[in-house]
Amino acid sequence: MDNPFFRVQISIFESRDVALIALEDIRKTIELSDIPIESYIVSADPLENAISLGLFSDRANALNVQLTLAYQGIDVMVEQEGRLTSRYLVALKREYYDDFKEEIDIIVDALMLEFSAAENVCETIAHAE
Repeated sequence: MDNPFFRVQISIFESRDVALIALEDIRKTIELSDIPIESYIVSADPLENAISLGLFSDRANALNVQLTLAYQGIDVMVEQEGRLTSRYLVALKREYYDDFKEEIDIIVDALMLEFSAAENVCETIAHAE
């Protein structure tokens, strides 16, 4: 698997309500420990109702989060995940492109910059509570 991600997570809970209670406790522990770790409940299968504590491109960073939370008594797993890639194609009628080439090129360049610069991996499959 080329360039995998490493997800730091806490096991899937039996229900969203149980996950919410666990998330509240985990956030209190993180806050008292003064460590900057975001936490989310995963809202989509196959990890629905798990708590995600980050998705890292560097395994060492994921293991550091795991170790830090283990010292706080929180049992955390690190799972390897493959990367998903998206490709977008834009189709334009030739006559429109010829008439508006400059404007279209500016928009496409701006979109490419936005897509390449913006990524919040953790929030791609989870949402904050």
